[in-house]
Amino acid sequence: MTGIDYAQARLQARYGLRPDEAAWHRLASLRGYTAALAYGRESAFRGWLEGCAEAGGVHALESGLRRRWRALVAEVARWMPMEWQAAVGWCALLPALPALDHLIEGGEVLPWMRAEPELAALCDENASAAVRPGLTFPRPPGQPLVEAWLAEWRLRLPPMDAGDAALFAALERTLREHAAAFCVAAPTEAWPLRQRLQARLDVLFRRGLLSPAAAFVFLSLALLDLERLRAALSPRAVLADAAAVS
Repeated sequence: MTGIDYAQARLQARYGLRPDEAAWHRLASLRGYTAALAYGRESAFRGWLEGCAEAGGVHALESGLRRRWRALVAEVARWMPMEWQAAVGWCALLPALPALDHLIEGGEVLPWMRAEPELAALCDENASAAVRPGLTFPRPPGQPLVEAWLAEWRLRLPPMDAGDAALFAALERTLREHAAAFCVAAPTEAWPLRQRLQARLDVLFRRGLLSPAAAFVFLSLALLDLERLRAALSPRAVLADAAAVS
């Protein structure tokens, strides 16, 4: 069963399971990677940490988080009507864009990249451009990869009415304004800017009742959660790695 009403019900339920500030504060208060990971697996973070083993350190953690992101995108795509699934599925690439850009430009292949499905095909020493369908996409010289990603995403969107188009425009405007402000912000402004973005996305999610735009607003909020969780756990994992070899 798929349909916007079905997708909206699933999105609303998943939105309600996102960690609240009390959970974030509890996670931040814990010392050590083991304790933080154990709490995360038993709390509202469990969906992100499923299958993330403590062994393997920071690379295993980050690989696990990217794997959970891909699983979430695939799940949201299954909830949506068929004509929206290609655009939703394209969001799976977002966390990999910096590394993709690095490889496409001929950067050094790092060991962890060979285990990532979006990156592995570009790790061959002879690969410098598109290797398999859906992995890379055309972009003019000098164009940021995220803009090329966005252009391809727009091509995957089906026709929509004026109301839905206005919501998509509001979402893109919100994200662009955040990115522009974030690029010039002082380090002390980073967290307030993220809080402001989350508040604006929360409003858009409520406005998007029974609109396909709600799926993309939800995924934007999920990426904020993923970024925040990575920031909370990765330094602890690095310290745990260092302690293990000292």
